[in-house]
Parts: sequence; C-alpha cells; structure tokens
Amino acid sequence: MDVRLRIAGAADAEAIRTLTREAYAKWVPIAGREPLPMQADYHEAVTRHRFDLAYVGEALAALIETVPEGDQLLIVNVAVRPGFQKRGLGVRLLKLAEHLADEAGLKGTRLYTNKLFAENIRLYESLGYHIESEETLPVGVRVNMAKPASAYLIRPATGADLPLVRSWRERPHVRRWWGDPELEPEAEKLADPRIGLFLAAREGRPFAFIQDYDVHGWTPHHFGHLPPGSRGMDLFIGEPDMLGQGHGSRILRQFVDALFARGVPAAGIDPHPDNAAAIRAFEKAGFRIASGPLETQWSRALLMERRPG
Repeated sequence: MDVRLRIAGAADAEAIRTLTREAYAKWVPIAGREPLPMQADYHEAVTRHRFDLAYVGEALAALIETVPEGDQLLIVNVAVRPGFQKRGLGVRLLKLAEHLADEAGLKGTRLYTNKLFAENIRLYESLGYHIESEETLPVGVRVNMAKPASAYLIRPATGADLPLVRSWRERPHVRRWWGDPELEPEAEKLADPRIGLFLAAREGRPFAFIQDYDVHGWTPHHFGHLPPGSRGMDLFIGEPDMLGQGHGSRILRQFVDALFARGVPAAGIDPHPDNAAAIRAFEKAGFRIASGPLETQWSRALLMERRPG
C-alpha cells in the first residue's frame, strides 16, 4: 500500500473534522455519546497541535494529532477512515508519534481512551503502552496510557562525530567488513545529499553507526528494483564491549520502523555473504533474504529486504 504523509495546515481543518467523525462514529453506540474527538474544533486545534495526514493514493485515509505536554508527547487523536481500517495505518501513525518524541528528546508518548473501547486498549497494550491510571469523569472512565521512549537515541551525525566514527572504522571487527577507513570516508558521505549518517546511543553513550541512502541515487543499483523512496542501509557496532548483546538487530528495527512511519515503502540491506552474525541480526530486525550472493560495484553481497507490515 502506497502511503504518503504530510503535515496539515489551516486549510485542512474541515477534512480533519470529517475524517475524525467518520472514524469515531462506530463508538457512539458503545459510549452512548459522541467521543470527544468528534466534538473538537479543528479550525482551532490545527493552529496549536501537529496533525500528520496519511494519504493512500489521493484519499485522506488517516491522521494523528500530537502536542508536547511536559516531558512526553501527547497523542490527542489517531483516526482511520472506515474504508482504510485494519490495514496498519493506525499503528504506522502511532510509531510516527514515537519517532517524533525520540527526535524531540522527550521521555515517551502518552494517550488516553475510554475504558469502554476495549479494542483500542488491547491494541495500545500490544504496542507497548501500559495503563498509568484511570479517571472517572462526567463522560465516562478515561484510561491514561503511556509508553517510554525508544531504547536507543538515534540522531543524525555531524562533523563533530567524524573522529569517533573514524576510530570505530579502525577497529578490527569493523575493518574486517568495511575495509580501510580511507575507503568511502564518512566526511565525503556527510556532504552527499543521497546519504544519511546516524549515531545510535544508549544512556547517553554513542556506540553504533548507521548509514542510509537513496537506492535510486545510483544507476544501476542492486536495490534499484525497490519502489521510489526506498532506502538502503548499513550498520555496525563501533564499541567492542557492546557486541554480541542483540543491539544491532534492535537498533535496525527501531530505525527502519521510523522510516516506515514516515512513508518509506521498503528498505534494503546488503551484508557480505560470509558475515553470518550480521545476517542473523538483520533477520531478527525483520529483513528477509531476497537474492544473492552477487557481485555489486561495491562488494560481494547478499540482498535482504524489508517492507512495512
């Protein structure tokens, strides 16, 4: 499913209201009233909150409304038009909100729902949200739920990070698969608009490197068959004491989940066929072997791919 995301503006207020009322209509018989999102003034809300809109083709299919509140990102409303429900759009938007919270350095996301909406509560719990409290209000019992920030802070690399990345590339366990640090130096990649460089940190300590790139930025490219907007990537753990603990697969899954939440249609990764540890880690992150081994213009590779869902 081709999904396009954009941030809403004032002109979208009526479309937001219409979609929200359609999405929440099924809850009216259960709650005995219109849920609060059906009653909101979206002409006013769109000036104070962020709305991310999800389009399938030309149709507005889903939306999520967020606003920072204290040290968390409050998810005010997530709504999926009835004809597009059960396709993973709501989950995709919730993951987008979690990524926005990570980017802003917040401690996590939170939301609330009616206790009568058991289907919603089960979904949120399956995604890692826990019930913090329940409040009895005149309109019913509100269940407050929260999810802590991701285990890793993944941020764009800067020029100040290059000496650290260089020191990692000189380590034997990295050099074995990435070659001499002078080969495709990160300083050149940092200036290349086709490539993104990132560091992953835990508890404030950077220890891993990720690069992603536009698979259609080179012609030909071994991932050129993937849809427009797809990203290729590479990853290594730089600090030796962090090896063998499952960090690579978890970082990669977190990173790719965030890409998919932003609308990226597919991801590719191309480990060396002899790098069994990397292949296992990438499989744990949801990648599956697509083809290979084969010779690319960069190295011998096993092609692995992952798509949303």
